[in-house]
Amino acid sequence: MLLDRATQKHLELTETLHEGKKESTLLALLDHTSTPMGGRMLKQWLIHPLLSVEEIRRRQEGIATFLASWHSTSDLSRALNEVRDLERLIMRIETGYATPRDLAGLRLSLEQIPIVAHLISPINTPIIQDNLQHLADVSSITAKISAALVDSPPLRLSDGNIFKSSFHPKLEELRTLKENSQTWPSRQG
Repeated sequence: MLLDRATQKHLELTETLHEGKKESTLLALLDHTSTPMGGRMLKQWLIHPLLSVEEIRRRQEGIATFLASWHSTSDLSRALNEVRDLERLIMRIETGYATPRDLAGLRLSLEQIPIVAHLISPINTPIIQDNLQHLADVSSITAKISAALVDSPPLRLSDGNIFKSSFHPKLEELRTLKENSQTWPSRQG
């Protein structure tokens, strides 16, 4: 179901400004998500409620079973707190506006996928198990980024020193040439 803005405002579902102040809303009350993506999903769930009783029950069962598994939620929260805003990071990468730190954030976020999958895999509900089936193995991407980027990359590409010396032999040769250009034997023409 789609709720128009007027309905959302009257039901106080999502954030509104009144005289320059944010008003309390259902979203503000419920949003204890650990990632920006989770917050956006919760907002979408509120403004586009389900109509199918079967889907509502499926979601409720998944949430109830998850909440009954308190032993894993603290570890899960720690892992999710390391996840950056993947949707925005990927958009920055696709449009060519990503910084070296964005790539490091992508690596850190992708490293959390197997941790999250391991933590939620014992929760045996259809909604969680279906979502687990859709998690891709990104270990090769994570390994490539880890092999390429220095541990603390600079903010801007123009700052240099983004890649590890061991990443590519030609890169190491060029760095050596740059650093030792004063001592490089001059060519005789």
